[in-house]
Amino acid sequence: MNVILRIVMPAAIIFAVSEMSRRSPRLAAFLLTLPLISIAIQRNSTQRRKDAKRNE
Repeated sequence: MNVILRIVMPAAIIFAVSEMSRRSPRLAAFLLTLPLISIAIQRNSTQRRKDAKRNE
């Protein structure tokens, strides 16, 4: 199940962005950056928690 989600979710994002880019390139670019921003925020918060645990 987890493997299927890892394949389906990026495929759905790519499909949605490619369809949206035909109508509105700016909105498509915004939609494309959302997953990247989410991943960056998650990594940053994880790193901060690790650093906070080391400093205790």
